[in-house]
Amino acid sequence: MGWTPIDSDTFAFADGNAGHVIDFGSAPAVGDIDILFANSDTVVATPTNFTCPSNASQVNNQGAYGFYRKAVGGEGSTVTIQTTGDFNCVVGWMRWRGGQAFDVAAGAQINSSVGAATPAIATGALAETGELVVAAALLHRLATPAPSSPLWSSGYTPATEVTIGSGSSGCTQFTAYKTNAGLAAESPSCTWTDGAFDRYAIALTFTAAPVAEEHSGTGSLSATATLTSSGVAGRSGTGNTSASASLTSSGVAGRAGTGAISATVALTSSGTAARRGSGTIAASAALTGSGTAGRSGAGLLAAAATFVSTGRKGAAGTGSITAEAFIRAGGPTGPGRLTTSVRDTSTLIVTLTP
Repeated sequence: MGWTPIDSDTFAFADGNAGHVIDFGSAPAVGDIDILFANSDTVVATPTNFTCPSNASQVNNQGAYGFYRKAVGGEGSTVTIQTTGDFNCVVGWMRWRGGQAFDVAAGAQINSSVGAATPAIATGALAETGELVVAAALLHRLATPAPSSPLWSSGYTPATEVTIGSGSSGCTQFTAYKTNAGLAAESPSCTWTDGAFDRYAIALTFTAAPVAEEHSGTGSLSATATLTSSGVAGRSGTGNTSASASLTSSGVAGRAGTGAISATVALTSSGTAARRGSGTIAASAALTGSGTAGRSGAGLLAAAATFVSTGRKGAAGTGSITAEAFIRAGGPTGPGRLTTSVRDTSTLIVTLTP
């Protein structure tokens, strides 16, 4: 997420000795960063739960400060500003969303020298790109008329301006921000119309919150998922499979059971026609049988059925047929017939009758 300005406001008062309450109008959300700049004809205490980092306190002919807090929950909508004595004080406030942490502060001051520009400041190299920089021109002992019409250096957007009083006790403040700073050092500056004798500048920088990564696309099925299916021959079962799953099929012909065969294995059977043997058949292979003597037929062998052939007089032997092989039987005196049956023992009986 990027930097989002939530709100801003200014406050001017001269009754801070007992604590002056300023109201932001709403409490911050968790993670919001509240930034305060304050300058006064006297010193200003750091507000409760706020931090004044090194270089953000500039005190000589006036007290000038930069404060910040990052909301963790439970903060209210008001803050108390306390000054030493009841003297003129101005405060500029900004609330930002999308920040991670404070980085660095810079500050400088010019005293008792009338002018219409801030002293030079530099943050040094920043920790990251995309940082927020907030800067303030904090002016005291104002010329007549009071300073106005601030003009900030390139890349900075004006945010707030406020004045209280005039002459030697008067205070003026201008603020601005930049949201795309880093990694190079920042040197914000401000000029204005009409002068001030005490001219201070402060800048605070903050790193941005990380941007959440987004991914799109399609998921892949698990390589170890298996298909579990149950049913009788000629009926479909249920289950889930993945891209490279192995097939697990249950049942003998016409009955449920267990067993595993390769989904793409070919039918292999041992034994020649008229000889007994055993083998397995592929999941989707079909058995087609045809005979002579005016008889023909076809049938579907279920995925996990076992194909067994029986032959003449039970004599043993070896051989193979494929799932779509035709079996033709003939006797000593001519063509015969082929009859088939499927029994509960998962055995396909092939009887060759002369």
